[in-house]
Amino acid sequence: MCNTIRKHTKRIDDQVLYTRVEIDGGVTGLNIEKLVEAGADVLLQEVLFLKVPIQLLLLLT
Repeated sequence: MCNTIRKHTKRIDDQVLYTRVEIDGGVTGLNIEKLVEAGADVLLQEVLFLKVPIQLLLLLT
């Protein structure tokens, strides 16, 4: 998933587009940091909010 995010982030940057990369599904407390590092801007999954402390979510925004 991270390679796909990097690929699309590069295309967005190369074309100087103003958009956000949104991931809806497959987001867990174990991969959230890697997804953000790969270029994801918006991460969606209801279960995430039950497993990740709010302090971590605030640090990533």
